[in-house]
Amino acid sequence: MTQPLVLRAPAKINLSLEVLGPRADGYHAVRMLMASVSLEDELSFEPAELLSLACDLPALDCSESNLVLRAARALQKALGREAGARIQLKKRIPLGGGLAGGSTDAAATLLGLNQLWRGGLDPKALSVLAAALGSDIPFCLQGGWAFATGRGEVLESLAPPPRLHFVLANPGFEVSTKWAYSNVLTTGISHRNLSAEAYAAVQKRDWAALEASALNDLEKVTASRYPEVPALQRQLLDLGALISRMSGSGPTVWGLFKDAEESKKACETMINMKIKAIAVHTH
Repeated sequence: MTQPLVLRAPAKINLSLEVLGPRADGYHAVRMLMASVSLEDELSFEPAELLSLACDLPALDCSESNLVLRAARALQKALGREAGARIQLKKRIPLGGGLAGGSTDAAATLLGLNQLWRGGLDPKALSVLAAALGSDIPFCLQGGWAFATGRGEVLESLAPPPRLHFVLANPGFEVSTKWAYSNVLTTGISHRNLSAEAYAAVQKRDWAALEASALNDLEKVTASRYPEVPALQRQLLDLGALISRMSGSGPTVWGLFKDAEESKKACETMINMKIKAIAVHTH
């Protein structure tokens, strides 16, 4: 019996998220510093006559609207054939948490099915498919560290700095990315390029500079409606986080800790307080 093809799909965090203004296509122009972290979903792919998706999380909608199946259908169309596959998803990234959980699963699906179906599409062709499906999916295809511009799909890969240690804390509900962007206030394009400043600060381990540059323009939107977000940030800071910010459109927040031991200790404390938390690191 052939063993299934198994791929891991890492979450991403935003160390900065600058919303530069609305675009003619209905999206917002952004500038972001993004990094993959060690929190991962797992997808397995097996040959089958039909295309199907099953997940170990009952709350996840596994219908045709799911990004995994939408990615699979897009790849079928690009290859010009109705290939089948049995896809199993082990879900560990919170739903609607600002960590690109759906996007990273879609990216893994493009990679996995391109291999399973012997599609032969190169990374550039897969990236084109990814961008048509969602703004975060091209980044999730490549992972690592990157600046993202455009609507998030234009990437500049970056050399990974030394490993960073975080605690991710989630209040247990979803936030709509579309809602967050529709309520953000923009004052025009920033000329500072906070994302570049944030990356330089990470490289130098200059946490004061990172505190000043690691800003998320969506944080005010989500935090004003959901007080759980600033409450989690205060909790992380009280437990020793150097900096705490919201990731993406939230509601997940991250706290940066000086090392793995400190992040693990803070995470255990939060879990004991019945808070959903996980200690992660960058790759």
